[in-house]
Amino acid sequence: MGVTGMTAGLLAEEATCAVCGRPVRAVEGTPSRQEVGAGTTGYALAAWCRLDPCGHTFTVRRGGLIY
Repeated sequence: MGVTGMTAGLLAEEATCAVCGRPVRAVEGTPSRQEVGAGTTGYALAAWCRLDPCGHTFTVRRGGLIY
């Protein structure tokens, strides 16, 4: 997964990972829309997300709940 440094905060005060149950501080991931060149934008079919600090990774399809 090529995480680009995009980090999203969480709306829930006590967010936990559904896999391991550890507290989650943030979600890191790749944006669905990235500039490829001058005037050209590429759109991914899904965005990669990784939970911080546990590292569990998942994808969210375009048009999905948190995409």
